Amino acid sequence: VRWTQTYGQPRRLDNGDVLWDGLIVDVTEGKLAQQALQEREELLRSITSSIPGNVYRRIVHADGRASYPFVSWGLLSIYGLDPKGELADVRRFVDLTHPDDRAAYEEAFTRSARDLTPFDLVRRIVLPSGQTKWIHGVAIPKRHANGDIVWDGVTFDVTEQRRAQEAIAQAADEAQAASRAM
Repeated sequence: VRWTQTYGQPRRLDNGDVLWDGLIVDVTEGKLAQQALQEREELLRSITSSIPGNVYRRIVHADGRASYPFVSWGLLSIYGLDPKGELADVRRFVDLTHPDDRAAYEEAFTRSARDLTPFDLVRRIVLPSGQTKWIHGVAIPKRHANGDIVWDGVTFDVTEQRRAQEAIAQAADEAQAASRAM
């Protein structure tokens, strides 16, 4: 199968006949490339939708600007944010971070960028509803030739695991206190 694009323009000859001047261009390669791109995008959507978390790409550009050119639909379940929304506003992630965890969050990305070491942080976020969640973010940085630093990463909701750890610690403390009381 070949794909073509046709351009044409009619003109009237002196004898009244209509003659079409035209050009037919083979656009098969472009069409196949477009189909391959659509298939890869669907593959990426399928993979990221099966991960129980948010998959993202964060870029700190050489000029200091930061952006998230890609976030998966996991953003909605974790942060309550629409991934189709404004992705360039990095402050929205900082603003949702629990005030007591903001410095650690910003320091973790700063250290990761400076040393090109993995970003790995468990922190709290506070949703607009007031609900607090614990999340674990992990990302690997790479410096590009243009000076940009790019992280590809994932964020998971670890609230239930954190609550279980806290319950175990509390039970251990209570058992230890009861043991001392005997």
